[in-house]
Amino acid sequence: MNKLFEKFQGYVLDTPEKIALSSMGDGKTVTYRELDLISGKVYRYLMAHGIGREDFVNILLPRGVEPVIAMIGVWKAGAAFVMLEQDYPQERIAFIRRDCGCKLVIDDEAWTEILQCETLAGFAEVNDHDAAFAVYTSGTTGDPKGVLHEYGNLDLIARSYYENGVSPLTADDHFAMISPLHFITVILFYVGVLDAGGRMSIVPYSIAKNPQEIYKAFVENKIDVLFCAPSILRYFRNIPTVNRIIVGSEPANG
Repeated sequence: MNKLFEKFQGYVLDTPEKIALSSMGDGKTVTYRELDLISGKVYRYLMAHGIGREDFVNILLPRGVEPVIAMIGVWKAGAAFVMLEQDYPQERIAFIRRDCGCKLVIDDEAWTEILQCETLAGFAEVNDHDAAFAVYTSGTTGDPKGVLHEYGNLDLIARSYYENGVSPLTADDHFAMISPLHFITVILFYVGVLDAGGRMSIVPYSIAKNPQEIYKAFVENKIDVLFCAPSILRYFRNIPTVNRIIVGSEPANG
């Protein structure tokens, strides 16, 4: 089994009531036990619909904890996903579905059905070279292009954060995600947070785009680590709870 999944199952057993995911927009929190149970419902739903290894699923849910839970559920089934945004143009959604060979869409209607399912324990067996997810480019110079990532990459992603064999992310970290959910950074950093047994909060755009709301929400939620682009670093560097800011995605000036 993938080491990331082994670690996740260890956290479910050792710290089941620790918060794994939260959303500042609606106040939802999900413990490691709940993350395991609800993602197990996704696993059951996918299996009931014949979804398995290398089958692509599109995740099209409101910004919050649900898309991330669905992501874990897809991995439990050994399938692959593409994360979509609800404000995408319909033609873009249709193109991505065709291009990745989407077998099923997890949207609001499917989510209602998923919550009625019995949970299914464990993870399906996968090979390192099986498809785990794809991320599509913006398509500003033509049609969007999908970049495929394999299951073997998940452990490599987690280890890419390590310095001298130790991850800079810890179980005590509360990581804030301000990026769009379809960005590769969401998957990369949630893998790191999950590897460390930490917590991630999804920040709604209504807060992420308002510096005053950012300050208030980050202090109230005791956010101590986040990722952002250099061009918006100034909004976060004076928040007293934040002690680590990881920057990337664009060149840094000065």
